Parts: sequence; structure tokens; C-alpha cells
Amino acid sequence: MRLAYIEWHLWQSEIKWRANDISNLISGLENKGIEVKKHSILPWFEEAYGPLDRFDGLIAHPGVKWQAHFVAEIPKLYPNLPIVFVGGIHDDDKAKIPIFEYRNIDAIVDYFQSHIRGSGKCI
Repeated sequence: MRLAYIEWHLWQSEIKWRANDISNLISGLENKGIEVKKHSILPWFEEAYGPLDRFDGLIAHPGVKWQAHFVAEIPKLYPNLPIVFVGGIHDDDKAKIPIFEYRNIDAIVDYFQSHIRGSGKCI
């Protein structure tokens, strides 16, 4: 399984106190044999790793409330891409994107596995 992780312009102070959460999440996923590619914004991510549709899912931190519109664009650009949020504030209830705690790695993996199984993709 290949997952994308995008932080979405967190403030420097927010990044510092989330660094352990982010590191633990990514290492926990990697310990389960999942490849994770990380970047701070979508255009830079896609420049470095290619389009999101090459990945099995997206883990995003929606950042602060005024940035939620950036995250809301992803389902429009990639309608078949499973997405989860970890933490953050968002107000786009129409997207119905599930929110998980950083430490809830098993639930995140289960979510993506169930969506990959349903899509016919290999796990």
C-alpha cells in the first residue's frame, strides 16, 4: 500500500508540537509495510512524487479553519481517492471525510484497506 501525507501549511509553532505525532504516525505505518510519501502542499507533493491517483490513499492534516477549502478541492480532483484527516479543524461537512487521531494507526490502516478492497486494487 502507498499513502500520501500532506500537512497543508501548518504554522511553524504547530509543526513543532506535532512533529512527534507525525513521526509516530509515519513510522507506525511504515512498520506495517506501508510506503508513505510526505509533503507540505499538493503542488509540491505532485511535483516530487507524481499525481495522487498513483497512491492508494491520502492522509491530510487540514490545518487551520481558513485552509479547509484547499483540502475540500482534493475530492473534486481525485473523486476515487480515499482520504482521511488526522487532527485539525475543518468545516466542509459535505465531503464526509473521516477524522482519526494520529495514534490510531490500526483504524487508519483498516479504513484504507477496506476502501482498496472495494475498489478492486491490490493491497
